[in-house]
Amino acid sequence: MDIQFSAIESFSAATGIGAAVLDVSGKLCFASSEYEGSSEALHRLFTVLGCAEEERKALAYSIAQSQRFGGRYIFLAPSGLTYCASPLSGNQGVVAGPFLMTDYEEADIGGDPELLKRIPYKSPVQARASCELLALCAEHCGDVSGPFSVPYNEALAASVKHMDVIAKAVTYIRSNYMNKITLQEIAAHVFLSPTYFSKVFREETGQTPGGFIAAVRLDASKRLLRDPSVSIIDIPGMAGFESQSYFTRVFKKAEGQTPGEYRRRSRRE
Repeated sequence: MDIQFSAIESFSAATGIGAAVLDVSGKLCFASSEYEGSSEALHRLFTVLGCAEEERKALAYSIAQSQRFGGRYIFLAPSGLTYCASPLSGNQGVVAGPFLMTDYEEADIGGDPELLKRIPYKSPVQARASCELLALCAEHCGDVSGPFSVPYNEALAASVKHMDVIAKAVTYIRSNYMNKITLQEIAAHVFLSPTYFSKVFREETGQTPGGFIAAVRLDASKRLLRDPSVSIIDIPGMAGFESQSYFTRVFKKAEGQTPGEYRRRSRRE
């Protein structure tokens, strides 16, 4: 191993996140043992999802973006998985990932569930800490003071930036769905106006923010209904619904059965 990259290998061993050094064209220059060990499985996953080439381009471009964002950049790639990136010298950078910022049951990515389970989960706090640690490793590995020669691609930059916005918004919603959430709150969390945030969210996810919140709450209520230790009376409040009657109405419209019927059916299965 090149001693220059020993810190990156140590980062990967400490966090359980694969890390690779790429140049701005996407060429692999160094891969940690963790990254090499999962590369074949990830390639199969990206092939199934139909996003292998888009994923490669996003990872390569994130290197330039990481310098523009102060050397510490967390983003959501086309696969729906999360990465962090930091710049190195000589038109290179280090990208760490992928990892999940939602648990496996809530992840809406597709592909082989067994492959998905090989991807580590990191809480928002752990993700930020990993990104900070990666930046420190990158600073140890090389001089990052000089600018990259990669040309600025406005369309791709906007896409990657929006991925980051969506990742932050989704994490916020999944962490707060049990409380009252307003569009203004979420937009403020990602530093956008409510109107522009709604536009970006719908373009990237195909759903309105309100529709996504409702879907997250519905999924949470179904998990709670499958747990016999949870009283059905308590579930609306735990899942973020404003009343029992509203919960029953929304649930029946979405599932074609009442919450009680869903619970009884899940017990028989």
